Amino acid sequence: MKISHPMSLSIPDDFDIESNPFVSLPESRLPVVGRDLKMLASKLRLSVIDSSWFYGLTVAAWYEYTKDPTEKIRSRYQKKIKKLEVQRHDIINKIQNSRDKELKVNLENIDTEIEALEEECRSECAKKERDELQACQPRRRPLSSGKEDELPVAKKPGNAVDLPLALLVHLTNQMPFLVQSLPLSDPHIELFADLLEPHTEKDFSFYVGRDENAAYRWRKGMNPPSTAVKRLIHMLSVWFLMEPAASKDQRIKWWVDFVNQERRLLGDRIAGKEEHAKRVLPPGL
Repeated sequence: MKISHPMSLSIPDDFDIESNPFVSLPESRLPVVGRDLKMLASKLRLSVIDSSWFYGLTVAAWYEYTKDPTEKIRSRYQKKIKKLEVQRHDIINKIQNSRDKELKVNLENIDTEIEALEEECRSECAKKERDELQACQPRRRPLSSGKEDELPVAKKPGNAVDLPLALLVHLTNQMPFLVQSLPLSDPHIELFADLLEPHTEKDFSFYVGRDENAAYRWRKGMNPPSTAVKRLIHMLSVWFLMEPAASKDQRIKWWVDFVNQERRLLGDRIAGKEEHAKRVLPPGL
């Protein structure tokens, strides 16, 4: 899919606009990491250049995010195996010119050692991946009230993405057809703000994964939103405005609930404002 130019929006026939697209996400899922960006790029058939443009990353940042977390482990074992393979090649050459049985035994020993190293490598890589995922699982501890509280994650993976980008990945994964609506120009922030009334600027900021004062800064021209936020603003605007318009408030509610879940999953407390993680809809919605 080429997304370096605008295309007309085509909603799939099997997409139910009145159903919550986020209910199918597994409750046990973990924070969005670099490999999820790569998965989505593959799903949308995007090149590295198009993927970087879409996510708002430099090509260098794209490769940094999507690198294999087990790369160092594999490299370490490959060096050991390469040395053994050189020895193996030398022994094979000697065997061709000799009938020394000891050479054959040495060859068998090297083959066994190579197989053992390959198995160790697979095992260590699998453990590394399990440890990374386990470290991201929310932990629980009893509170003084006797109830259990879910703490922020113990740590984020080294290539975990920030909240706006995580939200963009989920939105695009659930509704990839929205990518076709992306314009060349920046989204109209005021239009999105009007669409959200009677929601406040703080709510606006919350819906795109930023701190509560972000929308105020954008509307005053103090600094522009990130590329991921721009994508979210446009794609959410399109989704909220889809027919039937009567279900717009319901879609906003689904999104609010989803953002709450993502903030809790990431242990996100932007600028120490914990009320973000507990935000509810304004009265009347």
